[in-house]
Amino acid sequence: MPAWLDETDGCSVVCPDDVGVLVLNPDSSGKYAGTYTGYYGYGWNGYGFVNSLTHIAQIGYPACLDNGLLMERNDSQGYVGSSFSNTIIGSLTRNGSSGGPWITNFGVRADSHRNDCRQRGLGKHRHRRHELGLR
Repeated sequence: MPAWLDETDGCSVVCPDDVGVLVLNPDSSGKYAGTYTGYYGYGWNGYGFVNSLTHIAQIGYPACLDNGLLMERNDSQGYVGSSFSNTIIGSLTRNGSSGGPWITNFGVRADSHRNDCRQRGLGKHRHRRHELGLR
């Protein structure tokens, strides 16, 4: 753990298994935080990828943008790198965005009431707002 914290573990940008989980206990009425705030789903093993590509919405408070004072959203195409098994995206976010979610299918589903839209289908993984990982 110290090597990861002080960045001497040899991992610079893309680190294998760089994922964190936070578990919160329910409140006195037995309700979890997500009951009040909402929550994201989760996916793995290529969830949300089509033809080796996906769309990622990355959310965080990067120090290099607005001094980390505002939540920033970065949208990028994602792919799995050939030298390591991890999703690569284009992003300017740096220090301060760590721990923020990478979410696929983020946002509100568009109304597809027109026949030409409905005939195309909703895709292989149509569920909204699924988190793919943390950075």
